[in-house]
Amino acid sequence: MKYIFEASIEAVIEFPPNTLTSEFTEIAVSAVNDLPVVQFLCFLRKLPSHIQHIDLSAQQLKKIPLAELKKIFAALPRTISSIDLSGNEFTEQEKRRLLFLLPPWIKACSFQQHSELELDSYWASSAAPFSCFIKFSILQTEYYRKDEMIRARLVEQVRAIMEKTQSHEPNFKSIQLFDLLDEENQYSLIADLRNYYKEPWHAFTLALIHDGYLGEIKSKSSYRNFEKECAKFSSSYYPLVQETSAKNFSLTRLRELQATTPYITVALGLRSIPKIDTTDDASALSSRLLELKTMASLVIKAYSDYNKKCYFSIFHRHGATGRKRAEHLKQTLESATTIEDFNTTLLAFLNDSRQGNTNPHSLRTLLLTYFLQELNVPGRQFLTPGRAPVSTANFSQQLQLLMEYLPHNKLPEYEKERHCCW
Repeated sequence: MKYIFEASIEAVIEFPPNTLTSEFTEIAVSAVNDLPVVQFLCFLRKLPSHIQHIDLSAQQLKKIPLAELKKIFAALPRTISSIDLSGNEFTEQEKRRLLFLLPPWIKACSFQQHSELELDSYWASSAAPFSCFIKFSILQTEYYRKDEMIRARLVEQVRAIMEKTQSHEPNFKSIQLFDLLDEENQYSLIADLRNYYKEPWHAFTLALIHDGYLGEIKSKSSYRNFEKECAKFSSSYYPLVQETSAKNFSLTRLRELQATTPYITVALGLRSIPKIDTTDDASALSSRLLELKTMASLVIKAYSDYNKKCYFSIFHRHGATGRKRAEHLKQTLESATTIEDFNTTLLAFLNDSRQGNTNPHSLRTLLLTYFLQELNVPGRQFLTPGRAPVSTANFSQQLQLLMEYLPHNKLPEYEKERHCCW
């Protein structure tokens, strides 16, 4: 049943009334625009838990600034699963802005042109404007797990292309990245993406828009150094833009990229886009090697991200030196051609006290902890609540378990030196 709430300051003070019993699961608010925002926030916080739907179609939301709307939507109780905003003639741009403001527990939203929009699957569907989606990727939000949404959306776009692509060249324009934007906003959007070119999925997105867009952008005076700027971030990311351009993109080439560049697998979830056939032992081993490289890359990236936050340290190895050594290890692991070579390089690094101490945030400790957990190594004994998974006290013991578990070649012998501290 729906309860009609005649909004006023006096009614908010006395809210909820005795007549609002548990049989009412919906509430419609009339004349909300007469309420100050502070009073409306007070009303929302007082909503009883049995209310699951709120009808705000009578409110003139266009008159409320976005900053105030964000406060209003954030105050919606978690028991509210749907909202009606159909009384306002929103433009497409205003709809997108409102969708960004809705908290994640709102599962459905009604607009004047939609009977109901299921928000829990909206961002990973073709209904969501891709232009808005890219913009969303660079927003700071406390509500949405944007990385997963970005991957899910890109995965869907790439899968759609691959399903239509046989031996002929795929049509990347079918992605409809910018159909809802004018030319000026298209260039602005790509400029934003360029400025945040820090992750491999950015490179892949640039590759997708390479045909028909990137050539025009490079002719603009402000984008003449586009390629050089991309290359500054990472010499291993930028080739993805060239290698996956529309001219030479193919399913075969993507599989080759998967085998040589694990970042793209992690970033886009390409292990399911296509699955590499493992009909023989060689393919299975190649897939396993790629998985190990991906695991190591994740840990090294996490270490580098944490390391960048250490603006000052009494330890001489904290900072750029630690990140350079981590990058060198990553490159060495990526160059491994067999599982034994990979395992040998990894274990040699973990067994070398010159490569860092065994503090909780050292790269050696992070790598050992992650591989013990992900590989589910038998005998690991660091599951006691409140204790660090791997510490100085048990580092040698846990490392020995990993050495016994991973097949490897003979490890090099090092002279024992004092621990460095990064």
